[in-house]
Amino acid sequence: MGDENSQNKMTNIWNLFSKTPSQATSAQTHASQPSTLRGASSRRHSIGSRPSEIVSHALHEVVSEHIIAGPRGTLLTLRPSRMSVDSIGSHHTLERMLLRRRTMEGIDLPVDLDDAITLTGHGKFQYILMALCGFIYSCCSLSTTTLSFVLPAAQYDFDLTSSDKGILNTAPLWGMVGGAYIWGNFADSRGRKFVLLYSLLIDSIAATLSSLCQSYRLFFFCRFFNGFGIIGATSIVFAYLGEFMDPTRRDNYLSRLELFWTFGIIALPVIGTVILTRSWAVGFEGVFVFNSWRLFVLTCGIPSLIGVILIAGMPESPRFLLLQGKDEKTKKVLVRMFATNTDEKPSRYPVSVLKPSPEAEAYYFPDLKGVSCYGRLKHIFIGLIKQHEDLFHGRSFINIIITCFIDFGVMSVYYSVILWVPELLHRQELFLHSHPFEPASLCHVSERKILSESSEESDEGKGTVDILTFLHTFVICLACLPSNIMLLYLISHINKKILLVGIMLLTAVPTLGVYFMDSVFQVTAMLCLFEATATLVETVLFCAIVEIFPLNTRGTALSLTVTVGRLGAVLGNIVFGLLIDNHCPHIFIGMTTMVVLSAFAALFLPKMKSGH
Repeated sequence: MGDENSQNKMTNIWNLFSKTPSQATSAQTHASQPSTLRGASSRRHSIGSRPSEIVSHALHEVVSEHIIAGPRGTLLTLRPSRMSVDSIGSHHTLERMLLRRRTMEGIDLPVDLDDAITLTGHGKFQYILMALCGFIYSCCSLSTTTLSFVLPAAQYDFDLTSSDKGILNTAPLWGMVGGAYIWGNFADSRGRKFVLLYSLLIDSIAATLSSLCQSYRLFFFCRFFNGFGIIGATSIVFAYLGEFMDPTRRDNYLSRLELFWTFGIIALPVIGTVILTRSWAVGFEGVFVFNSWRLFVLTCGIPSLIGVILIAGMPESPRFLLLQGKDEKTKKVLVRMFATNTDEKPSRYPVSVLKPSPEAEAYYFPDLKGVSCYGRLKHIFIGLIKQHEDLFHGRSFINIIITCFIDFGVMSVYYSVILWVPELLHRQELFLHSHPFEPASLCHVSERKILSESSEESDEGKGTVDILTFLHTFVICLACLPSNIMLLYLISHINKKILLVGIMLLTAVPTLGVYFMDSVFQVTAMLCLFEATATLVETVLFCAIVEIFPLNTRGTALSLTVTVGRLGAVLGNIVFGLLIDNHCPHIFIGMTTMVVLSAFAALFLPKMKSGH
């Protein structure tokens, strides 16, 4: 019975393809007659001259299992098949007739980009891209958190107080605030690959220069450009990776990026253990000195340079190219993906015509070859205005306010804790050496101003960090791995809005709990829980942004969210440095409040899918 229904439906479609517009209506009422099918092969009308509604109606008549990929595009078939014309058996007469007619007459139906990406297969290309984007994201975490270990080591060279350390921690964060929105606009006008390439290059150059700086102000200036550069890669790598994936795999791949962020954070104490536990210096005091912490800064900038070399060989996002109307370049990327995944010849890729991007009408940055510099700047400026009108209009306006508030609240807490953890643990270790029987809570240690009391520390220890500080930090970072692995499962089975709220409420528990801990072990355990949950928030938030914002404003939405989030991190670090010595309890109460308010704001995000 099913085969008879399929035969009748396909006969109906054949009539629509074979008859002229005047005959099409009557053909539908007699589609089940065998004579219609027998006479179809003799009709040679050109479908290109028929109204588009005939073809559209024909397509609506075909159920999904009758649409597959063929050598020249989408094919109609009685059952799933990838056979060529010559290999189609005699029992597939109708399929062979349709395929032969399409091949001879060049009828190529446009294919949606999601379907075209699915037809490239899944394999080596996605794995290589995942590894590359993961490496870039590891570079981002390494560069972002470098100062957390530099502060205890560099405090003697720059004569840093707690307030000075808080301000220095904000140097890359100020760069992120200034750079994120600029990179976001570049991502939507020049491309995702462009941003990744040049942002990593700037970060690498700034890291090299900052390792040579001999003054506090110059060091601050160079670290500003570290933040300015790395934030471009941090915010756009999600869009770049996601736009190569079909919707069914996108969230799964994006959530894996968080694993690589953790790898970068874990690598930091490992590098620090090798370099910062030894005290040495070359040069002349007061003129030029290159010591262990400067080598540490230089080493942390090398991965970004490697990332520049690797990303140079990768293609631009196919979704971005199609958005610009560059169909041929888009197809070249898809063919490359197909050939890499299947080891087939590029000519075997079944898609030859792509549907225009649905967001193309709202894309305001056309390719302006041959246009003067003034003309380009004028078009870009007008495009930015129109793009922001779209972003700050209707539901998108509400969504961007919510995502910015969430990132502001969570990042003000996350970066304050992660950048101060090595410093606070270092204080604890020094305190326990001289006061082994007193309670060693973070607030008690800070209020005793232990660093000023420890002036008896030998010159040999200056510029180094206690190895136990690295060990505890390493354990805290390692605690992220189980939660990151769990996220791969959770994001495919739980609504992202519910997941986001749940993670933030869990983060609030250790944020407040660390205040009540009296020993190094308790503090480390509580910080492990904090790191394991807080590090997931921005990943889930970025996955949500990729889903709820259209392609033409997605890069700007990501970057604006990151900009506001890093502004929160700046303010959080300044406040942390100002209050840690004299008003420590207020810090942890305020941070907990910010996380809870961010969780409440997430409830107003639109409904999202699970696993898409």
